[in-house]
Amino acid sequence: MKKLKLPVSIIRFATNLIIALSGLILLIFPETSLVTVCFILGITMLIKGISRITSGSVVSGVFVIILAIILFLHPKTLLSVFPFIIGLIVLGYAIFSLKNKKKLSNKISAVLMIICAVAIIIAPFKFATAVTSITGAVLLVLGLVLIISQITSKKKNNETKDVVETEIIDLEDAPEIIDVTDFKDID
Repeated sequence: MKKLKLPVSIIRFATNLIIALSGLILLIFPETSLVTVCFILGITMLIKGISRITSGSVVSGVFVIILAIILFLHPKTLLSVFPFIIGLIVLGYAIFSLKNKKKLSNKISAVLMIICAVAIIIAPFKFATAVTSITGAVLLVLGLVLIISQITSKKKNNETKDVVETEIIDLEDAPEIIDVTDFKDID
């Protein structure tokens, strides 16, 4: 087996760069990012549904596959449903708070929550994309701050001495993979 030695500083830099690039992608393409997440979730659910059917849980497997198909066919609709439900919950809580709170500051807070909840209910997909953009901006700033911090850190000399060893497995040296289906006939 071969061993690959990577300095910790390179691993940290790569991680920070991935955080910054992920944030940039979310910031620039929020709708596409949300739809992509829906497709990835749909693929995962499809695989899980098939797995449930093959393991004997047909009803739940079919249900999960139906949900996966809905995710594939109508991702934006589903992305609007979740914020809509959140908007309704926030609206209910805000109305309850407005009714039961005595302090002026609590009443102002409740009115602001009602305004936000109504905005979420009116445009749930825009709310989801706004949250995605804000998340992207935060990740971008975080990644850049971490990169700048790493570059300007006085500990840079110590980090290059730290090394992470990773084993690279040569497939010719790897043991054979055993097929578990071969053992089904064993009593």
